[in-house]
Amino acid sequence: VLATNNVVFTIDARGLSGTVLQVAGTMVALALPAGQFGQQMVAELFLWSLARNPGMAELELGVEHMKSYGAERRTEAVQDLFWALLNSRDFQLLH
Repeated sequence: VLATNNVVFTIDARGLSGTVLQVAGTMVALALPAGQFGQQMVAELFLWSLARNPGMAELELGVEHMKSYGAERRTEAVQDLFWALLNSRDFQLLH
């Protein structure tokens, strides 16, 4: 079963990558006009990936992550945080 799961994931990895890029780009485009970077963006990423709100420590860490990329690299910051959440134990347990 493990080998089959790995093959399925490998086959679908390009699709998942494209989805992450598309979601991140959409979230950034929608959030820029409203100035929703920071706490709101981190909360949205948690809801999209883990179907829950972040805890206080997770929220603070996520906001620091977003700030560390600066305004010119917002899409990259969203992509990286989204990938981190998709690779988390929480995500693996849910899906």
